[in-house]
Amino acid sequence: MCGIAGIASFSEPISASYLDKMARSIAHRGPDDQGIHIASEILPNGCTYHVGLAHRRLSIIDLSSDGHQPMPNEDSTIWIVYNGEFYNFQDFDPSLKAKGHLYRSRTDTETIIHLYEEIGASCFEQMNGMWSLSIWDKRHNTLLLSRDRVGKKPLYYYADGNRFLFASEMKAILEDKTIPRSIDQVSLLNYITYGYITSPRTIFKDIYKLKPGHYIYLDLNHLDAFRRVKQIPYWKIPSSLDFDLSEEEAIRTLRDLLVDAVRLRLVSDAPLGAFLSGGIDSSIIVGIMSTLMERPVKTFSIGFAEKQYNETHYASIVARYYKTEHSEELVKPDALGLLPKLAWQYDEPFGDSSAVPTYYVSKLARKDVKVVLSGDGGDELFGGYIRYSYLKEFQGYDKIPSLLKKVCRTIATHLPDGLRGKWRIEQLGIDSNARYFNAISQISTKMMRQLVRNTSLEQFLPLKSPDFHACEGDGISSLMRYDMNHYLPDDILMKVDKASMLNSLEVRAPLLDYRIIELAARMPLAYKINAFGVRKYILKKAFRSMLPKELDIERKQGFAMPIKPWFKREMVNYIRHTILASESYCQSMFNRSAVANIVEQACSPNSIDYSPLIWNLLFFEHWCKRYIGTSE
Repeated sequence: MCGIAGIASFSEPISASYLDKMARSIAHRGPDDQGIHIASEILPNGCTYHVGLAHRRLSIIDLSSDGHQPMPNEDSTIWIVYNGEFYNFQDFDPSLKAKGHLYRSRTDTETIIHLYEEIGASCFEQMNGMWSLSIWDKRHNTLLLSRDRVGKKPLYYYADGNRFLFASEMKAILEDKTIPRSIDQVSLLNYITYGYITSPRTIFKDIYKLKPGHYIYLDLNHLDAFRRVKQIPYWKIPSSLDFDLSEEEAIRTLRDLLVDAVRLRLVSDAPLGAFLSGGIDSSIIVGIMSTLMERPVKTFSIGFAEKQYNETHYASIVARYYKTEHSEELVKPDALGLLPKLAWQYDEPFGDSSAVPTYYVSKLARKDVKVVLSGDGGDELFGGYIRYSYLKEFQGYDKIPSLLKKVCRTIATHLPDGLRGKWRIEQLGIDSNARYFNAISQISTKMMRQLVRNTSLEQFLPLKSPDFHACEGDGISSLMRYDMNHYLPDDILMKVDKASMLNSLEVRAPLLDYRIIELAARMPLAYKINAFGVRKYILKKAFRSMLPKELDIERKQGFAMPIKPWFKREMVNYIRHTILASESYCQSMFNRSAVANIVEQACSPNSIDYSPLIWNLLFFEHWCKRYIGTSE
């Protein structure tokens, strides 16, 4: 895995020192090597454009210097910087060599260059992998950027008409102190609502994320190339539910595809292992790895000192069953000490507190390996989240006449909080989209109105976003697809990428092989959540024989961090001092009385659990101090 950065400019030559700063700011993504390439080209109209590419390398395939980037083709007319893995690259090498392409390395990077020479941007449709990359083609004076189908690897960009900058992490772009840091108010609302910011927006008005499954094509022959930057889709999750496989056929297909996906992801010239939580997804991956590898799998788990949050015994059961070389740590996370580091690393406010344990398990794994496989994606693909069961339970409520719904909403608003039955009356009064919004939101609409100073922002509430209503298919399947398009790339995958790369560790996710995604997207809901409410039904049935009988996969709660008890005990004074300080950013950007009320309730022993929102505010405060309070 690596880090990439670059600049294209019509205004002035590119500074090697600035490219060097961009590369060094993301050195953690690639500590093994650094490379820079700068060039200028005179156009037929007499104008000149300038291109600079920078790369940080984490050597995984072909550990020799032959894998150095930026990497050119044979005649140096095409240059690439690439962060990722092209798992099926070896399938293309024989035909490309037969067409006369010369190789100087054994890397997948070089295969991308030659495949691009043959079929242009269509090469992305042929690639099975994870990536963010940029290709400068001086034959046609074009700059191409691409991001993998589901967004495993991040890519940010900024354009001001004369310049175009891009990087794996936003901090590299912000090495240019002239780039404005104006907060996007819609993104701020997005963050407070979800705990993350959905693509293509970022927290800054003028910086964007390239959306998963998209590329950008910049024609540098035109001086207005940077004024009309357009994200072009090359893949999307299938929306059709025309599935003609029986349950048994679907099980066989899923087994074959997942085994092949794991096999492809075992290609590495660097030490390799797996994250093992003891949940069904990571346990299946470790089980398949054990059947394919000649040596024991190296597995890694962490737990917490708080007993109710420590689930390492699940991982231990699987590790013993497959005789893995298991490393396990019980940690008492230094959340306060980590917050400034994570606020710097994540580039923008990021409220998923499981970034902390993800950081620790990545740090543990990096002691022994450079690459790990994970079970990411199983919940989104096969209906693993409890909110899907909750939505399925209330599906029948959608048939209630609108007039009755209105009556129920009115009754619910007049009932006191905590009254038994109020919650169900509220569900009667709303539609499935509203129920889904309530399930994924970290803040109620009522509290949002109290917290956000600018009430005109209410128009940007997620339920009023066209994108929220853009899903097709049955209600729950469409909302699962919404999670795949937003929650997965912008929260789960961003969390894993930033935490692992801070430790110079590559994470591969076999369940997110695009072939498995396409298969799962077409499956009927009953294959994922059966008539008895069993979530991930088909995945469990397909691989149950591979799992230890004593593994109670139904009781595992997930990668939760014990922030609730911390906030009500040892962190109370810290929370009040940080968030309620008169000079805090939370006080200046949100309604002071609403913030104070939230903090006091969160710190009270027997109150409603506001810990996710408090974590969001703490992270936001540290992020502001790092990215708004200073330009250094």
